[in-house]
This record gives sequence, C-alpha cells and structure tokens, in this order.
Amino acid sequence: MDALKTKRKSLRTSFTATANKLKECLAKKEDAKDGDKLRALNSQLEDKFLRLDEIQNKISSLLLENTDTAAEYEADFQDYRDNFLELKSKLETLLNKDSGSFLESSSELDVVKLNLPKFELKMFSGDPKEFLTFWSIFLKIHDSEELTAIDKFQYLYQSMVPDSRAARLISSFPITTENYPKAVES
Repeated sequence: MDALKTKRKSLRTSFTATANKLKECLAKKEDAKDGDKLRALNSQLEDKFLRLDEIQNKISSLLLENTDTAAEYEADFQDYRDNFLELKSKLETLLNKDSGSFLESSSELDVVKLNLPKFELKMFSGDPKEFLTFWSIFLKIHDSEELTAIDKFQYLYQSMVPDSRAARLISSFPITTENYPKAVES
C-alpha cells in the first residue's frame, strides 16, 4: 500500500507539472497556436492521468473494507479528474476552433475533428424522465466514428450534472476505452 501511495504521489506531481505547462501554453497566444506542442502536452497529460487513475483504482480496491477512507481518496482524486477533463475540453475547443490556421489534414496526424452542428448538450442528472431527451442528443456523439471511445467517455462525463447520481455512477468508471461501453450500459 505504501509503495502505491509513493507512486501516486510521484504521478500527481508529474501530472500537476504537465497540467501547469499546458495551462501556460493555453494562456500564451503564440504557444496556443503551436498545435504540435499542444498535442504533445495533451498526450503527456492523458498518459499521466491514465496511470494516476490506475494507481488510484488499485488503492481504492485495497481500501474497500473501509468505505469512509475509500470515499476520501475518491473525493481527493476527483479534483485531478476534473482538472484533466477541464484542460482536455479547453484544448479540444482550441484545436477545433483554430484547426484551419495551424492543423494540417494529413493521414499521419492522429487528430480527431468533430464537425457536429452547434447544439447544447443537455446535462443529465440521472432522472429517468430526462433520459430519452438526453440520449437522443448524446447519440450523435455516441455514434460518431470519428471519435475515440475515450473522447466519447469524456463527453459523457462532462454532460453529467455535477454531484448528481448519474455523475457519481459515471465517475466510478476509470476513463478507458474498455470502460466506455460499460459506463453507457449502466
């Protein structure tokens, strides 16, 4: 357990440093136009978040017998998840908005361009009465072949009303390709 906590501390430090670099780049206009640099930082941040999430899940599973402690660790980790999703969203918005000015369309680049019509994604709280309306709108994202499962998962997570029953359920799944279908089914 101590080894996991030490590794988590190191990953948190690394995640925070990368997140701060990305925030600085987004704040500076000249850096914000450097798509390669932003994508590199995004990849680093995503990798560090996924490894941090994996360690967090291992720690949580070891703490299952003490639900108060597990809830504390999960609440603490939620700040990292929120920070990750916020930065990811800002970066995607910037890259999609400015795609004509600095992104090249090349088969070598692994950039996803989401050309959805402008609509506001309805927030879902978990109320069964709201589900059909929410799902009919979210289905455009769910059925998109241009998005990865992780991107779809992030959109799903961001469309949950914070601290709602639905948000707690979705956030209980680590953001991975394998967990997206499980989260949707639940």
